[in-house]
Amino acid sequence: MAHSSGYFALFATASVSVERVNKVLDKAEEGGRDMFNTGWFYKYVPTKDALVSVSKPFNSTKTPVGNIPSEFLDHSLEQLAAALISIPPEIDLNREYFAVMDERTESDGSVLLCFIDEDNEGKVDWLRKMPLNSSLCLRGVSMCCGTWEELKFSWERKKKGGDDVLR
Repeated sequence: MAHSSGYFALFATASVSVERVNKVLDKAEEGGRDMFNTGWFYKYVPTKDALVSVSKPFNSTKTPVGNIPSEFLDHSLEQLAAALISIPPEIDLNREYFAVMDERTESDGSVLLCFIDEDNEGKVDWLRKMPLNSSLCLRGVSMCCGTWEELKFSWERKKKGGDDVLR
């Protein structure tokens, strides 16, 4: 059973500058408010200890963050999903959706939005999105205001048009 918190883990699987991490977090927060002015934000998780130390009351990661090397460099999306799924239930992070800064994030600022498909043995599906509104997109699909398949269809259509990043 997925834990449907409005807080989403943000991992880095490639070396991303502190400046870029801060820009991603700032843009996600800028576009992370819904019509009720409720914020749905990222918790930057650079280390395994940070993953299990999230407690209530929970706040999103505020910028600026310092230079914290990621322990998740070169991890596959499935390895990140396994780490996320295995955290204790009292940790207030969504267990179905997460975001990743990868090798492309440094150059164009985009992130991967990821979905853990429990019906398909935990396989991770993903699409690429700019950070603005990205956490709100994840919140929408996690709360059944649209589906992952609809979001993915929009991305596939955009990709066929020559742009593989949802804006």
